[in-house]
Amino acid sequence: MTLIRLIQFLILNITSEQSGQVKQESMRRSLVMSKKFQLVRLFFGVLGLTLQFFTFAAAQEMNVTLSIDEKRPYELTVTGSFKQERPLNESHVLAFAENVAGVVLPAERISKPYARDDQGNALQLVTTPRCCIALGKIVDFSYIVDLRSTYRLRDAAHVSWLKDQTGVLMLGDLLPQEFKPTGKIRNATVNLELPNGWKHFSTARQGPSGTLVISDLDYSAIFVGTGWRSSQFEVERNRFTVVTGGNFQVSYDEIDSRSRAILLDYSRLFGELSGGNYLIAVYRPNLATGEWAADTRGRTALIATTEMPFKSQTLQQLDEQLRHELFHFWIPNGVSLSGRYDWFYEGFALYSSLRLAVRSNTIRFDDMLDTLGRAFSVETSTGLIQLTKERYGGSERELYAKGLAFAFLCDLALNISSKGKRSSDTLVRELYQTYSDRAERTDGNEAVLKLLNSYPELRPIVGEYVTETKGRPDKQLIHAASLFDNSGLDLMTSNGIKKLSVRSKLNSRQKAILDKLGYNSWRKLVKDSK
Repeated sequence: MTLIRLIQFLILNITSEQSGQVKQESMRRSLVMSKKFQLVRLFFGVLGLTLQFFTFAAAQEMNVTLSIDEKRPYELTVTGSFKQERPLNESHVLAFAENVAGVVLPAERISKPYARDDQGNALQLVTTPRCCIALGKIVDFSYIVDLRSTYRLRDAAHVSWLKDQTGVLMLGDLLPQEFKPTGKIRNATVNLELPNGWKHFSTARQGPSGTLVISDLDYSAIFVGTGWRSSQFEVERNRFTVVTGGNFQVSYDEIDSRSRAILLDYSRLFGELSGGNYLIAVYRPNLATGEWAADTRGRTALIATTEMPFKSQTLQQLDEQLRHELFHFWIPNGVSLSGRYDWFYEGFALYSSLRLAVRSNTIRFDDMLDTLGRAFSVETSTGLIQLTKERYGGSERELYAKGLAFAFLCDLALNISSKGKRSSDTLVRELYQTYSDRAERTDGNEAVLKLLNSYPELRPIVGEYVTETKGRPDKQLIHAASLFDNSGLDLMTSNGIKKLSVRSKLNSRQKAILDKLGYNSWRKLVKDSK
């Protein structure tokens, strides 16, 4: 008992300190731990436990049951067991997620933790806000998670929640974490115990006795409840399930048709997705008009969105959300790349979405130029790789804006040098076809930089926008001005806002480049419709 009190005293002092800067092990592992855990590890040394930070070749496996009681439909009871022996530094700990995609999870949501060893003996636990520590090896465990909605839109898209007999179970923030994150894929077999009348939807493979075989916890989401409506369609070899929650002005058929059209367009541009099941979820929370947040994990895309005053505006907003999120089925989720290269896939998702919207006449070419001009208005000297590291520390706006501007400049440079034979779509297609369906993972930054630098015309842009930790915005704009000049575009500043516009007089080459960018898309659509 004296030893337990000593541990408790030390840990309580540790957890009273301020958490340090959030660390993320890889792009795929968005769950993070703070310096609290680093300090807790030191005290294992005090206890005489050797800290051998080794891992087994096989992934950490769990068998878990997730239960929801109809009398308390906002709580999730997690009961499970580890099916493989864990490393010494992991085996005494139940660690819980504290941060997902910038959303801080309340420590008090975890309650009533319980653990047993391999002999079935109950273990005494020392609890902290983020983990439980036992003197014996933990084999079986249980605890309760309070998933009442916080009514924050960003939370609805990124973390688990239950509300009005509808909810999302993000397994990455519900199940125990690695004490020392390795970035390795973790899997589990999940059994669901739901109230009568509740359904569930996911991309997981069905196992024996109705269980779900989860191949990657951090990329898995299960939609549960009575409030989801579902439909299915196929695109090439793939089956897509669309689930919607809440009431919308747009019809369910319109959501299905727009999703299918976007998937077909991206398939033609980048190549067919690897065969399998995909899920698209659109949820409408009762929040202020015009707000939305989204997340795409593995083969599941979730869009939490409110409506606009008019149906046409709502449909246009939903179309924008679908174009961006469905792009991520290809990059980054369809390639075997690791690490944080958000600067590439977020920037190119934004730009590819704009290009597709112009081609389909969803927005005007001038609308695309207006959006691009505003991206150039967000000036920052910080390079894109560094902005990626600072994304959830307040630099997300700068990352998206600079990433979009970078993708646009790459498109201009490739179109100009190849006389319209190459574009930004070429880069996405080449990256996807090179790294999709690979068993071994490659560092994302290395792979993308290798691809970009293989085109000499892109190297100056990469140096100025991506790799320089602190660049010069004026130098970046000088290079951009040269590309604008060759494309028949002008970048002007009015009241601190930059605006791109097409020149009144264009030569034949400038007209050809603008045509590739979509300047005459509406004319082509009118011609094709006749």
